[in-house]
Amino acid sequence: MTVAVDPQETVLVLGAGASKPYGFPTGDELVHEICGSFGAEVQSLGAREVQRRAFGEQVREFLERLRGADTDNIDTFLQRNPSLDRTGRLAVAMTILGREKPTALNPQDEHARREHWYKYLWNRIAPDDPRHIASTCPRIITFNYDRSLEEYLFRRLPMLYSWVDSARAAEYLRILPIVHVHGRTGRLPWQEGADEPIDYGYGSGDRLISRELALMASEGIKIVGAASPSEAATKTARDWLREARVIGFLGFGYEKANVELLFRGLSLSKDVVINGSAFGLTDARKEQAVKQLHSLLGTDDETRRISHRLLGIQEFRSAISRRDDGSWRFATPNRNTVTVCFGDNAHGNLEFLDHSPHLLRG
Repeated sequence: MTVAVDPQETVLVLGAGASKPYGFPTGDELVHEICGSFGAEVQSLGAREVQRRAFGEQVREFLERLRGADTDNIDTFLQRNPSLDRTGRLAVAMTILGREKPTALNPQDEHARREHWYKYLWNRIAPDDPRHIASTCPRIITFNYDRSLEEYLFRRLPMLYSWVDSARAAEYLRILPIVHVHGRTGRLPWQEGADEPIDYGYGSGDRLISRELALMASEGIKIVGAASPSEAATKTARDWLREARVIGFLGFGYEKANVELLFRGLSLSKDVVINGSAFGLTDARKEQAVKQLHSLLGTDDETRRISHRLLGIQEFRSAISRRDDGSWRFATPNRNTVTVCFGDNAHGNLEFLDHSPHLLRG
């Protein structure tokens, strides 16, 4: 199924796997890193903070419970341990800031370049006139706390267009359609906002993350479960999905809380194509993700029965291999058509952009 859509009718939904190629951890890796290094990193925040007994005890309790929980999701852990929310957000902020490396935004080794989907996207949205970059970019909903995609685009503009300096790049990207559903580790210096800006690059090793910086970054983070459909970022995300004709999940784990936050009670007003990467997911997990979308989008029982038969483990593989677009369909009660397809890697997932003429330069 080929769909010609406007960029503003295309939505990318990013999970942790989308930031993995740029040096950031997946959910399981984030927990592992916090358990291994957060205690030592807290010591670098300054004696005044560490010597406060209540804080020190909370850090010890946080690490003890996190290690004992043996979980692969820090968000779920903090949702079930609300008294540790402040410490958890601090741990997440320090870890993400410590992974922000400008050099990782332009990978050089062969493996990293194969996973460099920012470049894939950039070469399909870069307009002839850089002033229009915000209108050629698809709408992007991210569950990630890092600012790597925004910084990548900011650094590319002056390099591709000789007449664009940093000030103009910031102006052109001011209304870039990216929303962080669960917040971010601060505002970049070139972005507008009332909060204090935080530079990109503390993972380079030449600057320490101070106590004030870590606490400031943690204030911008919201843990899963703390967000609701009524909050501004979530409302924007749901509005974009409601208007979308093409939705692409990239590096997304299809966690129940995240999927429900986006789609519960949401009516898709027109024919929509849903694409999803599935790297590392079992066939059973893929099927579970699709069934959840069926349920949230209001699929009737008869269609669910038919699609379930089509999406058995072997049928799933054969359907992907024999259909040109690697997709299948199920009908919603309002007679719209939803097409869902899964690819196994970033480039495979984003190939639907090549079928969207308005997203291509020239």
